Amino acid sequence: MTEPVPERAIERSATVLLVEDEPLVRLDLEETLRDAGYVVVACTTAEEGRDVLRSGLPVDAIVTDVRTPGAIDGLELAREARARVAALPILVLSGHLDPSAAAAARVDAFLPKPVSSDAVCARLERLLEPGGSGT
Repeated sequence: MTEPVPERAIERSATVLLVEDEPLVRLDLEETLRDAGYVVVACTTAEEGRDVLRSGLPVDAIVTDVRTPGAIDGLELAREARARVAALPILVLSGHLDPSAAAAARVDAFLPKPVSSDAVCARLERLLEPGGSGT
């Protein structure tokens, strides 16, 4: 017997690009976002996230950590994403970043780590609402 799909999951079809290098954090966020009905494309580095954006895959929002291995970080990914699609909702997570640095990168919302996956999901929901501000 299959479990019924939660009603709010049926209503969603947004694709979220998730960039997080910590495996347990990434898996927890993936599960929470998928349970909420989002399609999740998970990457371990900002470079992989950039490749997803450049591939043309439709992305409706980005959730990214700032510090990931590689040549670019989550803020550089956010800048590139913002240059491509000005209205793309971007949520940045970091335990090492001053919120003003996130604002300077023109992201829509910033959550300091540690943060619960439920809090990330709730902020993302607000960002994706029509006229969503994330605040």
